[in-house]
Amino acid sequence: MTRPPPIETVVIAHESADFDAFAAAALARRLYPEAVYAVTGGLARGVREFATLHRDRFAYVDIPAVDPAAVSRVVLVDVRRLSRLARLGPLRERIARGDPTLEVHVWDHHAASDEDAPAARAVVARVGSATTLLLEELRARGLSLDPVEATLCALAIHADTGSLTFSTTTFRDAEALAFLMARGADLAVLNRFLQPRWSARQRAALSQALATQRAEPARGLRVGYSEATVSQQTEGLDEVTSELLHASQCDAIFTLWRQGAKLRVSARGRTGALDVGAVLRARGGGGHP
Repeated sequence: MTRPPPIETVVIAHESADFDAFAAAALARRLYPEAVYAVTGGLARGVREFATLHRDRFAYVDIPAVDPAAVSRVVLVDVRRLSRLARLGPLRERIARGDPTLEVHVWDHHAASDEDAPAARAVVARVGSATTLLLEELRARGLSLDPVEATLCALAIHADTGSLTFSTTTFRDAEALAFLMARGADLAVLNRFLQPRWSARQRAALSQALATQRAEPARGLRVGYSEATVSQQTEGLDEVTSELLHASQCDAIFTLWRQGAKLRVSARGRTGALDVGAVLRARGGGGHP
């Protein structure tokens, strides 16, 4: 039996890839035709369903399938902080030390930090979605998209910009969505995945969090805090935190989720007045304002 050739160019997104990370990885594979997308830490709930439906279109491997020593180019999408690449193991170490035999390209829209991966090429801008950046490059090269690809990219931009309502949204994201609509993005599919049904575990988590919610003043703002103990199988806790913010009069919400021996924190801000991403970065996390 012949072994497959080693993977030399690998596309990497952050763990538990959301729609923006998954779509950005799909576009990266168009821009780097020899590349393979290696998933670290699985896919988020809705992304996993979409990827299963279209596995023949958006192929990927799990990171253990990649030989770190054989890789000569890494393409990081929707991520560049080394702490968010912990599962890469030896490949992460090669990135961190600036291995001269490893070429690193970055496509990201997060704020800069002291632990950003050194890169030979970095396409970074404070737009609402990383997918927007790769889509602009795709268009500049004259590459086409079919309706399925357009739908995935539209899902990504809608999800990461709150359908163009988040404070991080720019005109570039709106232009990208208009382009995708013209290329056949399917509104029925958008509605299905952008408004997923809540699981019983999510509803139970919301009930607990509402029961413990309190608000405190901070620098003239009203900040809410909640906590709940949930099973390790509970997914979509970020959606629960978003609902907590919508149901409150707070400017920002921080929720502590106890899952077995782990404590996770998710946060949402109503505006950029309080940068919740900066607060979480100080605790080893991260995210958008």
